[in-house]
Parts: sequence; C-alpha cells; structure tokens
Amino acid sequence: MSAPNNYYVHITTGTHVAQICLYLLTEANFLPGKLIQTSPAPDDEPAGRIHIIDLDLSRYDLIAQRFEREAHEGVAWLKDGIETRNTAFNHLMDQLEQVSIRSSAPILLTGPTGAGKSRLARRIHSLKQQRGELQGDLVEVNCATLRGDSAMSALFGHVKGAFTGALSARRGLLREADGGLLFLDEIGELGADEQAMLLRAIEDKRF
Repeated sequence: MSAPNNYYVHITTGTHVAQICLYLLTEANFLPGKLIQTSPAPDDEPAGRIHIIDLDLSRYDLIAQRFEREAHEGVAWLKDGIETRNTAFNHLMDQLEQVSIRSSAPILLTGPTGAGKSRLARRIHSLKQQRGELQGDLVEVNCATLRGDSAMSALFGHVKGAFTGALSARRGLLREADGGLLFLDEIGELGADEQAMLLRAIEDKRF
C-alpha cells in the first residue's frame, strides 16, 4: 500500500469569511488537507514564509457541529439501522459516506454474492437524493443477463432499424440513468468488449 498523499489548502488570499469557509471545509474533511498560509519575505530574508494556520472558530462552533451531525446522519442512513462496534464495518461506512456525498465519481462495491451490494446501492441513491445530489431514479442492471449485441443495445440504446429485429428505438440504460444513479451488478460478467466500451463511457461521460 502506497503512503497517503499530503494535501494543503492555501488560504492566504480572500476575505476573512472566505478563510473561515475554507477552514470549515477542511475541518470537516470536504477538503482533505492541512491549512497553510504564506507571507512574503522580509527585506533581510531571501525567501518567504510558510506556516500552518489555526483560525479562531469559537464563534462558528454551531456551523462545525452541523457538518459533524450531517455526516453522522449520513453514516447512520447507510447502515440502515445496523449498529455495531465492528471497527472495519464502521470505517467502511465512514469512507462510503465521504465518497458518496462529497464526490460524483463512480463507486466500486466489491464483495461476494449476497453481501448486500444491491441494498447498499439503494441506500446510497436515497442518501444522495436527500442531500440534493441526484434528481433521477436508480437504474439497476444485472450484467450477468446481458450478452452480445443485446448487451450493447441494453446499455447504450439503438435507433430503429439499426439491426435485424430493431423494430423501434431504445433509449438504453445509461440514458435512462441520466441525472440518477446506474447500479451495474455483477459487472465482471460482461464481455470484454462491453466492459471496455462501458469504461470509456464512464470516463468520458458521453457515448
């Protein structure tokens, strides 16, 4: 496992309110880094100065508590009523809350069949809807049922007459999930060509 990266949030410029906002975002780990402030060098020194800055947030405790409370509520929602002292499970839920709410990047859920990936995907979708991250529906796809040309058609859609049997146009699951969440279950069951095209569509966000 590679060592974690060190990130820094530079708050030298901006108003006092902007600095407070950056501090709160960093404190709540929305910006995963340390706060630094720079200053120009005095006349008798060749280089400027960099130091860690600690703002006085005594007046903003209620705002900081709100961030913490919302994060706790998000984790509780993802747990779906499962309260446990299992360190690995709780750490996983904490990470998932950060990734699912603070990022729009794709999420890979791994685990054996029956581990609850589908149920967790539904909780993620509901949580993102509650927080205003998503407006659309959850579209669930069992990739083990997709084969050959039908897989391409199901995922990307087709126009009428595109191939024999294409009697009408089809939107495709990716387009149906636009604005919502697409859950691809058992994605490893897709053919290599389908996986390659799907990966390109996810990376480019268009097809």
